[in-house]
Amino acid sequence: MTLGLFCGLLAVIFTENMGLTLAGGALPWGRWPLTIHSAGWGIAINILVTVIVSYMTQDERARAHRQTFHDFLQSHAGLTGAKKALVPVGWALVLFWLIMGIGPGAVIGNDIFGAPDAGIEGWMFGIPSIWAWQLLFWAIGVVMMFFLAYVLEMSTIPRKEVEAVIEEYKHGSRPAAAE
Repeated sequence: MTLGLFCGLLAVIFTENMGLTLAGGALPWGRWPLTIHSAGWGIAINILVTVIVSYMTQDERARAHRQTFHDFLQSHAGLTGAKKALVPVGWALVLFWLIMGIGPGAVIGNDIFGAPDAGIEGWMFGIPSIWAWQLLFWAIGVVMMFFLAYVLEMSTIPRKEVEAVIEEYKHGSRPAAAE
């Protein structure tokens, strides 16, 4: 991960004016290659290097150890088959709300319920259009939270008694407080 951050930072530097200056103007791609902003190059290189290094440095014993905790969590708090089918609906609802309620889609709210400068007579609900838009997305957010918390069981108690996982004690990697 550190190598990915370092390489991403280098990508940002060498796709900006500072990198061109450092290289004496000898870089073949110039500023913003393929018209992609330096931040785009930085994050792309960061992700690429991080994924490759992570893949190449995986330890099978550590993965198996982590899997015991994943299995434990799945057995106590995992979704049933019928609920798993609703996960894409949850993702779609959250993304829709983020984009339209607080993201770039909120611009639609400026005039969908009346022109901003129309005055109280020109506003559909007697309030500025953006206020009505935000109230609408507040209500959609409440529905979304109910769906995530109760339908997808993100705030429910585990279905069965939680038992302590003592797998790490078997491998001799006890927490410092237990010694």
